[in-house]
Amino acid sequence: MTRKKGKLMTFLWSLIPGAGEMYLGFFKTGVSLMAAFVILLSLSGFLQLNVLSLLAPVVWFYSFFHANNINALPDDRSEERRVGK
Repeated sequence: MTRKKGKLMTFLWSLIPGAGEMYLGFFKTGVSLMAAFVILLSLSGFLQLNVLSLLAPVVWFYSFFHANNINALPDDRSEERRVGK
């Protein structure tokens, strides 16, 4: 069984896309979400496609709620998600 992370720290880290997942121990998910957010913003600026910048808040909201929902799961369920069962 793993020790639960604090709700305040999870909330604060989840304000940065992907950082909340990494704080909770889901490094691959966190890095993927963080990379998706940065790539979307970079491509929208470089290619001047404002449509892509509209997807960045979607990634941010998903990351924010995903991290907080994982932290709200019981310990046995969050451990299953971490191991990938």
